[in-house]
Amino acid sequence: AMVKDFFGIERFHCTVAGCMCGDFFSQAQRDMEEAEALQEEEGNSIEVLESKYHTMTCQAKSMYQLTCVHCGHSVNEHSTKRREVRIEPGCPGTLYVLQGVCFKKNGTDPDKAGVVKLKRATGTAIKTTGQSWRGPSGGLWVELEVAADQKPGWVLVEGPGFGVDGPILGKEEPSQQPVSPEAPAPLPAAAPSPVATLLHALPPAPTPAPLPPAAALAAFAARAAEGPPGSLSLEKAKSALARISEACSSPDFIRRAEDPLQVGELFIVACSRPAADFGYGSSEDGVRRLFAALRPHAEDGRVSAALADIERSLHLGPGSVMALAESM
Repeated sequence: AMVKDFFGIERFHCTVAGCMCGDFFSQAQRDMEEAEALQEEEGNSIEVLESKYHTMTCQAKSMYQLTCVHCGHSVNEHSTKRREVRIEPGCPGTLYVLQGVCFKKNGTDPDKAGVVKLKRATGTAIKTTGQSWRGPSGGLWVELEVAADQKPGWVLVEGPGFGVDGPILGKEEPSQQPVSPEAPAPLPAAAPSPVATLLHALPPAPTPAPLPPAAALAAFAARAAEGPPGSLSLEKAKSALARISEACSSPDFIRRAEDPLQVGELFIVACSRPAADFGYGSSEDGVRRLFAALRPHAEDGRVSAALADIERSLHLGPGSVMALAESM
């Protein structure tokens, strides 16, 4: 997001060669945000900050207001115009997760897609087309190679503002060690399939205790009467959404959802139990199939109202929940 400097001028990415800093943000701006957040609780946090500021020398005030807290460069070294963004061609290749986390944009247009934060094992292989895109804040994204059963998307290689220091993806496996000239080179391990590496499943639902034979037969008959997992009655659709909406309604959930990087994981956590209980499984694919079964009922008043409640809890716009589920 754009930030204005002390003089009210819009400041964007840093222009120093090699600097990956995004929008300018001074220590003064950060301290004021923290003081405003504590004002209601402490009552005098803003006054304390103002008192601290008035004791500074002129030089210290200038450094405090005109130096970027992210990269340490002057406000004058941050651009007054947005970075030109464009997709660059490249060669297909494999990148590896370096720090146990992956940031993904779903869809073919990275400029319009939101960011979803996913946990991935360090060393996970990710196939890419080689096409790259430099975001407006300086982040470098590469396009995913799409298999027949996958959705298109982009993954972040390196960039500011994501809470991770250094590269997120690299060209070499983190555990890769140089081989001495005397020792024979080990055979390369088989690369995981794109489906296994790019889909992240939550822990499965606990296995229920086995039913007695008569009860198991009755349960089987009841499930058969309900139809296949791909179908969902209107009443069951309302019930599933009511449970998801309830899971999204706690103040802590809504507060955490203010961070767009947590929205994807929070949404899956809220949906995983209902998805498992209705026969779809607790994985991302289970959540996607649950919402695919809900779609025929989307025009129903109570269903659309429940979807709107979930979108408000996640701080998303109308129609975003269905789009988020379909991108799983």
